[in-house]
Amino acid sequence: MSHIPELVYAGRAELAEGPVWHAGALWWVDILAGTLNRLEPATGLNTSRGLGAFVGAAVPTSDGRWLVARQYDCELVVNVQGDEPLLRPEMIDQLVAGMEQDPAAQMGTLARAIESAEVWANPNVVKVLFGTTGNALYFSRCSVPYSPDASGGFVRGAAHKHIGIYAYRRAFLLRFVAWPQSPLEQTEKLEQLRALENGVTIKVFVTPYDSIGVDRPEDVELVEDILRKQP
Repeated sequence: MSHIPELVYAGRAELAEGPVWHAGALWWVDILAGTLNRLEPATGLNTSRGLGAFVGAAVPTSDGRWLVARQYDCELVVNVQGDEPLLRPEMIDQLVAGMEQDPAAQMGTLARAIESAEVWANPNVVKVLFGTTGNALYFSRCSVPYSPDASGGFVRGAAHKHIGIYAYRRAFLLRFVAWPQSPLEQTEKLEQLRALENGVTIKVFVTPYDSIGVDRPEDVELVEDILRKQP
């Protein structure tokens, strides 16, 4: 398998009360992910390991990704979002490996099977529908897919939760951030819909690992409790 030089941009989570997770909370993910070979901290700090995180905590996510793609002549940019502090290094490696195996993929992301009706019904949990080849069909906050056989109820194994991590080909990313927000993106408040509405294929890789997004103040306490219990 050929090696691809990658970069990570780690954003931060924002709630009404302000930022709740500094991007530095994701530092351990960036350090341990085996596929990352060129990372630069936006803070100007250096690391003797030769690995770090491109942390753009002072700029919006889209601007931060644009800065990465514009500044570095890399082939792939991985966007680790600051509201996903439970992302594992293995998830980054899986996403990068999937993009390596499919050179035609311009954008990729992860998904995990939903195991409970509560998660499926939660509008803060983004659901993703994809076809037999793994290409995304749609992302939604609604409880999809709808099953008439189950009277619209939850069907185990039929729904997938979107995990907030993305990989972009550099050339595509430079175009993507310049596009205006699309109608469905504005409706669902989901940026990835901009790619689908412009005819771009998003590759979805199913992962066995889970992550909890920090979307509400109560999510912070839940994630902190999980982190405290980890060895």
